[in-house]
Parts: sequence; structure tokens; C-alpha cells
Amino acid sequence: SGGANELRRHLENLARNIQTEEDSKKYIIGIFDNDAKGNQEFEGLNKDNFDFINNRLRKHKSLNIYAIKLPIPDDVVCNAYHQDKQEFRFFSIEHYFPLEFLQSHNMVKGTAIPGVYEIRGNKNDFAKMVQEQSDEKLFFKFTFLLRSIDEICGMEVTYFD
Repeated sequence: SGGANELRRHLENLARNIQTEEDSKKYIIGIFDNDAKGNQEFEGLNKDNFDFINNRLRKHKSLNIYAIKLPIPDDVVCNAYHQDKQEFRFFSIEHYFPLEFLQSHNMVKGTAIPGVYEIRGNKNDFAKMVQEQSDEKLFFKFTFLLRSIDEICGMEVTYFD
């Protein structure tokens, strides 16, 4: 609930404070929104401790602590979210939900970029409401994130598309 800055600081603190061998074997994955603030904090992780695996993934040098920027689905609906300039990046985890669903809950606001919406409203209330949803179609695009997490953990899972 603290945002990207708190997530970055939490990952760095975890890296400093892990003391047991059992804890050092656990996988910790911090997920950053692929928006302006998420990119800023992802890039701001301590470079002495976190190496870049690629432009969306960083790993602590000696621990299984990872930072990942949300993967943006490569489809017609999400293509507009692939922006070069950091200040024009708006993709957050809520964007995995269908636009109609977000609109029906008053969670989006248009931007100057055609086809790109900014998430607004109370994210915590929205998250609580989402927990009560059972329509699997609402969660379809989350497989993009889940596949990335599976890859980090060395797991192979088959998702039904």
C-alpha cells in the first residue's frame, strides 16, 4: 500500500537483513508497475547489490531477491502502453483487467495518448472488490505476469488460454 518507493526500500532492507540460511534460499519478488514511478524506483534499486538481468528484471547479487516490472501484454489493446519516455508510461497491474471492467468501476481516466488510460480511484477498495470476483475471464491477462514469475522460480506451468 506504500507504492513503488516503499517497495524499493523494502527490497533493499530485506537484502540487508536476511540472516538465516533458510531465509536466504527463499524467493522474494517485488513487482513494480510499469508506469513512471515504478520505472523510476525499479531503476533506483541499489546498483551495488541488484544486477540487471534485462530491462524488466533485476536480481540481488547473492540472494534470491528479484525486482520485476510488469510485463505489458503484446496485443492490440496494450500496444499503446509501450512508451519510450518514462513520463508517458502508465501501465499498472490494474491494466490486466478488461477496460470495460475498469470503466464500470470508475477506475480509468483517459490520457493525451490515444488508447492509454491512467488508473484512478482507490486502489485498495478496488483490490478488495476484485477478491470477490469469480469470472475467470477477468484474470486472463494476469498469465503474462504469472509466466514471468514462473520463469524466475524455474517452474513450468501450463495455463489455459
